[in-house]
Amino acid sequence: VPLTPRGELEALDAAATLRASGVYIDVVFTSTLKRTIKTAWLVLEALDRFTAPIHHRWQLNERMYGALTGLNKAETRAFLGEGPFEQLRRSPPPLERGSCYDPAVSSTTRSAIGVANGKSSKEERE
Repeated sequence: VPLTPRGELEALDAAATLRASGVYIDVVFTSTLKRTIKTAWLVLEALDRFTAPIHHRWQLNERMYGALTGLNKAETRAFLGEGPFEQLRRSPPPLERGSCYDPAVSSTTRSAIGVANGKSSKEERE
């Protein structure tokens, strides 16, 4: 779902609030959704912070599909049927321990934490 014109105005309004509050953006984290990425671009542009790094993390996406991560919605809906699909969206099955999508063991999550703390390597965080 793309960012709506109203969403664009809200992003610019948020940027104005950040500017008025004296907030300085040095790093940005977004989900991998197009609208969140565009929101970040608009805010950074309005704040003249083009050089701030942007990190896209699927872990910040609105919904997590557990063991079905990687399937698109149409494939999942066709496989499960409408009722079970809607139930699944609200309560996904747990991931298998050690899954590459498990936020507890994901190197992406660990690296995001390091970036947020201003660290670039494991050694610097220890």
